[in-house]
Amino acid sequence: MAVEADFEFFRFLFRSNVFAGPVLEIGGRSWQGEAGNLDAVCRELDIEWEAADMTAGPGVTLEIDILDSATVLAVEKRWPTIALFNLLEHVYDPILALRNSMHLLTDGGVCIVAGPAVWQIHRFPADFWRPLPDFFIEFGRREGFIVPVEMMHWLVDGAIWPCQELSTNGEAILPSVDHSRELWGASKAMRSRVIHRLFDTYGRRAVFPFSGLGLVILKGAGTT
Repeated sequence: MAVEADFEFFRFLFRSNVFAGPVLEIGGRSWQGEAGNLDAVCRELDIEWEAADMTAGPGVTLEIDILDSATVLAVEKRWPTIALFNLLEHVYDPILALRNSMHLLTDGGVCIVAGPAVWQIHRFPADFWRPLPDFFIEFGRREGFIVPVEMMHWLVDGAIWPCQELSTNGEAILPSVDHSRELWGASKAMRSRVIHRLFDTYGRRAVFPFSGLGLVILKGAGTT
């Protein structure tokens, strides 16, 4: 299920000329009506949209399991832009899902990824992971794709914040509690400290609430 910050990140990339249509959305079968996929946003931006999903449904033109490598490799069509919105946390093997998704891109294509980093467990039908910036950076390094850190954004409480602006050393890290006063004010910053200390979370220095991470993976010429 996508949230408005995900859609705004998509609009931001389009306005920044990062990608163009047509767009193939992996996991694009919506179970929440227009709120659940990129169909309405693509129509708003006058971009051609298609959906791939394990389950047939409205807009699904490619019925496929993204973890089924043999079936993915048999697909002859390629797209200049692929979107994975709130998908990777629901697949058992996110590395294979990304690798297979990149196979469906044209050379020079753009894969847009958005998903939760700190968010409640939501089983549709299962909830496995919370992939963070270092995962995507390492994926690009190992697989030969480009993952620009400057295009990584935290999707924070309805706003989009470049990861680099919320770090101390240029690395993509969680926004600090100290910075959360500037984002939301003292009351939410204090609530953040209480929540993370109470539950001993990995994001002890992170602001809360904040939802997701958005980024792009670029497929250069000659990559597979």
